[in-house]
Amino acid sequence: MLKADHPALSAHVEKIVRKDSTTKLAPPVSADAEDREVLAQVAAYYHETLKQSPEALRYLESRGLTHPDMIDRFKLGFSNRTLGYRLPDKNRKSGAEIRGRLQRLGLLRESGHEHFTGSVVFPIFDLNGHVTEMYGRKITLGLSTGTPLHAYLPGAHKGVWNEEALVASKEIILCESIIDALTFLCAGFRNVTASYGVNGFTDDRREAFQNHGIEQIWIAYDRDEAGDIAAERLKCREQSMHGNPWFRLLRREVEALVKERHGDTYLKDRQAMTELARINRELKRLKGQMAALEERKAKLFADSHK
Repeated sequence: MLKADHPALSAHVEKIVRKDSTTKLAPPVSADAEDREVLAQVAAYYHETLKQSPEALRYLESRGLTHPDMIDRFKLGFSNRTLGYRLPDKNRKSGAEIRGRLQRLGLLRESGHEHFTGSVVFPIFDLNGHVTEMYGRKITLGLSTGTPLHAYLPGAHKGVWNEEALVASKEIILCESIIDALTFLCAGFRNVTASYGVNGFTDDRREAFQNHGIEQIWIAYDRDEAGDIAAERLKCREQSMHGNPWFRLLRREVEALVKERHGDTYLKDRQAMTELARINRELKRLKGQMAALEERKAKLFADSHK
């Protein structure tokens, strides 16, 4: 009726109704940033996303990765597809440029989807704080058969995870993966680093061990066929570094080492501290929910008595 009797007015009303007043969030990636800054910005975005993601935090807890400082110290992140939503549309010049940059760096695929979607992301930093590599571990349930659980940035692996440990200690535990290394860290061992899988002991690591004067290396690869073969290959190939042998460390020996160095109650105390930290996080979350519910309740009560 409005269109028939007052066409000009109806057009004006439609124009008002269709106006989008939603506040646009600033994109997490700067269009004029250098490549290493872009990597750092994406890592920072994923880091903040993880801290707001219950499913990612639950995954870390399920793997025993519950050290209270771990997430912030190593900037662990989570890719949940929201990065792409925060970028300018691809049909705009700025959007096309940013997305093209992210594709070139391997953070977006040609399809436009995030490379690490559904993954907890572990960035690798050099001693200057620059991101050299990213590792993603998928945690999404119901994946299609054959979907890879592990992903890295395209190209050769670069950098050494937790290189600060090589600066601080002449004795290093070398794990098969970053997740394994974080397990050692949560057990109280700071002098730990990781390969990129059983075949991922790179030249960067070899050079870093030599440059930092590492004197003793404990190989803590998985106690399975692949891990045993890779560990023996490393021992035979490297033989020694600065005249000191590489040793094979078994998983069951970890607790014995912890008890020897920190006492019988150390693991129990660490577990209690971790559980307390988890409870405090959960209480903080619940208090926030309760405050929001109380605010909503008061508003509904006030509206109903007008």
